[in-house]
Amino acid sequence: MNKALLIIKKPYFFRYAAAFGLLTLASLLTACGTTPSKGGHGYSRGGAVDLSQIPDAEPKVEPLARYGNPDNYSVFGKRYDVMRDSRGYVERGVASWYGPGFQSKPTSTRETYDMYAMTAAHKTLPLP
Repeated sequence: MNKALLIIKKPYFFRYAAAFGLLTLASLLTACGTTPSKGGHGYSRGGAVDLSQIPDAEPKVEPLARYGNPDNYSVFGKRYDVMRDSRGYVERGVASWYGPGFQSKPTSTRETYDMYAMTAAHKTLPLP
């Protein structure tokens, strides 16, 4: 007799197969019940913040950082030439926020990242 048929004829086979099937189904259904994060409305150590209470950023002129301003650099094979001066530069676009995963870690200028500070960086503008 075929070995596969012998296994199927064992009384415990269907119990284990049914248990495995139920566990697989439960795992798949659990993934359907999760809720995506909302994000994007402000972050604080205690949850959402009242954005109307945050003062506007005030731009200031600062000298170039000692680190983080090479003549050029490459990321994933794409070369970026860093501008020496940002005067007259205008651009509108979408910004990103690094958040808690980068908090207190060193930046390209070797400063400590503070996700609560009003800071910015750019691919080609010089870093203060």
